[in-house]
Amino acid sequence: MFTRILGITLLFWLLCTSKTIHAQTPLNNKYEFRNGFYASLEDLKKDAPSYKLKSIPNFSYEADSEHNILILTESSLKALEQSPIGSVDRLWGICIKDEPYIKIRPKSDEAEVFFVKLHVLGKLSFFYYRTFKDVEIVMDIYNPYTGEKVAEKAITNREPILVEQLMDFETGELYPYTTDVFKTQIQGDSDLKETVDAMSQTELKEKMFKTLLIYNDRNPVYLPK
Repeated sequence: MFTRILGITLLFWLLCTSKTIHAQTPLNNKYEFRNGFYASLEDLKKDAPSYKLKSIPNFSYEADSEHNILILTESSLKALEQSPIGSVDRLWGICIKDEPYIKIRPKSDEAEVFFVKLHVLGKLSFFYYRTFKDVEIVMDIYNPYTGEKVAEKAITNREPILVEQLMDFETGELYPYTTDVFKTQIQGDSDLKETVDAMSQTELKEKMFKTLLIYNDRNPVYLPK
């Protein structure tokens, strides 16, 4: 009798465990998120959009050639302000065609805002975008007749730059995509950390993206599905 009860209990536990496993899906680039507006990373982790795309009438956007950057049209931004969302500032991100885009405001003191696709999805997610950086240059001014330097003038040039960042999917913290930061972020995986520490700086730069993918495979994040 006791053996029979133990067997039933064990079967019940296995069934419950199986349901729990199947109720979760590992996060990777094959994961299809629900389309919509996400007010927070927590909503994205639950795969539960805060607002549907159709909550904005005639919702539209423009994308770059890679579909890496989305920019909402002026009409959509105005419709956002008149919707329950209220403002683009209240959004964390957006999902279009099952892919998540994080909101980026390159400069906190400017109105420019766009959405960047999470290029790598996992415990350490990765994204990149191109923007401009103001660089001050000091120019010498010369007397056109004597050729003698008479003054200096500071001018500001806007130079194109590539921004690459890592995002801790559990906390939402953003970090620059550098070798030093990468080493710090994978501290919890001692075996992989040992392999990375054995690499030269040049080798790690060449293999860091591939190593990032390996780290995410070895340290999966699960989402409900």
